[in-house]
Amino acid sequence: MSKHVFPIKVDRYPFYYGWIVMIVGALGMLGSIPGQPFGVSAFTDSLLDATDVSRDQLSAFYLIGTLLSALCLPIIGKIYDRIGVRKVMLTATFTLAMMQLLLSYTTEVSQLIGGGVLLWVYLVMIFFSIRIMGQGTMALVSRAMIMKWFDKKRGIANAVSGTMVSVGFSIAPSLLLILLYHYGWISSYRILALSLLVIFVLVFFFYADAPAEYGLYPDGKKSGEADSHDKQEKGSPLSLAIRTYPFWIICLVTAFCNFFIGGFTFHITSIAEEFMWSKEAMVQFFIYVTVLSVFFALLANVLSDFVRSSYILAFCMLGIVIASFGFMMKGEGIYYYVLVVGFAIFSGFFTASAAVFHPKYFGNKYLGQISGFNMLVMVVFSSISPFIFSLSKSHLGSYSWAAYLCLAISIILLVAALFVKEPKQNQ
Repeated sequence: MSKHVFPIKVDRYPFYYGWIVMIVGALGMLGSIPGQPFGVSAFTDSLLDATDVSRDQLSAFYLIGTLLSALCLPIIGKIYDRIGVRKVMLTATFTLAMMQLLLSYTTEVSQLIGGGVLLWVYLVMIFFSIRIMGQGTMALVSRAMIMKWFDKKRGIANAVSGTMVSVGFSIAPSLLLILLYHYGWISSYRILALSLLVIFVLVFFFYADAPAEYGLYPDGKKSGEADSHDKQEKGSPLSLAIRTYPFWIICLVTAFCNFFIGGFTFHITSIAEEFMWSKEAMVQFFIYVTVLSVFFALLANVLSDFVRSSYILAFCMLGIVIASFGFMMKGEGIYYYVLVVGFAIFSGFFTASAAVFHPKYFGNKYLGQISGFNMLVMVVFSSISPFIFSLSKSHLGSYSWAAYLCLAISIILLVAALFVKEPKQNQ
């Protein structure tokens, strides 16, 4: 089966087409925002009002839908390896756009089906769809596509694309809050649906699979450098990678970043109320994180080509340790900025941990299935955290107990990351 929707004339560009792939791939990852934890969390209170379910119930439906989507991610990775990035991405983008449109009619749907079990099934189905298409598929295949187009310049490519994504993800919560404030939640959902259709067009015209499909070599090398190309096409299958220590530490570190982000952003409005933050303080928090995370993302991606992988992974967990201290102290006074700095550190270093290390350790040939499994673990962690954070608040009276848990786990993973060894060679 051909991987191409139609042939792309990559030779018409006066420069290496991989740089186009890098830019549109980053935009594709940004298109996954409605399916990311913070993309869902911005509408949490609106969905609570529209459906008349409790916060614990909504968190549970989110958990179930996300766990179901996570179980499908290895299949998505294998489909990507078989039919290519463009067909998978086109399907995911269009489906996510339709889910945003459907969500804008939540009040009408709730009234039509009358609540109860049918409403619960509806919400689980919605969360399943937006999570598997957003954070699952769109982010997964876009990142994998970029990595396939680069070898020696992978760190540079990921630094640029990672910075674009880091900036976009960091300012997204603030932009969504502004969107909600000016247009309301119904119109905001429809605006997001239209935005996804723009991404759909970009995918159709510019997404491209591995350079070998177009007679090119990674990094824009010439045919005389075919050895680099041959090396790029090799790799370890998931069945072998899953038996290694680095694989699991990379999975757990990146997944725990998603755990912290998922729980914190899903309940950001409620957390801000407990911390007695004003709306301005809440918006400024994400602005400060954005600025700092850009610096840390660039630093992490540059360092990934020169320092041990264990240091990058450990520093990622150090960010959560710092953020957890600020979280435990309810972001008061100086601890507001401690939370900002910690959040920015792990957000920035997460970009390198999530993108660079899989091809570095396991090659590119089976990148889809390996990244798919890693994404499964990440999605599972991000699905559990909103429920745990909700229980911390509803049963223990404060989100601080969730912060204690985050601190303990991040310290354990920090120590474990220091024992990751460098690969002897690119698999």
